[in-house]
Amino acid sequence: MATERTDLDLRSERGSVLMLMPAAVVIVFVLAAIAVDQALAFGQQRALVSAAQACANDAASWGADPTSIRDGSGLRYDPARVARVISADLAAHDVHARVSWTLLPDRIVVRLRGHADRIFTRAAPGMASRTELLATAEAVLRRR
Repeated sequence: MATERTDLDLRSERGSVLMLMPAAVVIVFVLAAIAVDQALAFGQQRALVSAAQACANDAASWGADPTSIRDGSGLRYDPARVARVISADLAAHDVHARVSWTLLPDRIVVRLRGHADRIFTRAAPGMASRTELLATAEAVLRRR
């Protein structure tokens, strides 16, 4: 048998959703803050990776020692040229990161360490004020 609800039953439940709304609004704001901070960190990570790839590609091509290529003794990299090219690329990309690079016999590996500042979630207890970012790229100079 179906039970019918009376007006008295319905009036006693009025306003129960109103008590849950502040909690729902707080949850939505917290999730939005996390999403914004993660999106900013992801965008800065992509910019760091792009700069690392540009540094590696330019260092592989412009950092080669031209005399070793001309005299046919093989490909050698000039560390001073590589350092100048990487510094110029970082300045051109307006990237402020710690850079380290390694010359291997056939390739150049560039590593950039940077950070992304958090805007909203740094106010949360126990959260760091920035996110550490790492980008690594390598390039090989080959003949066609």
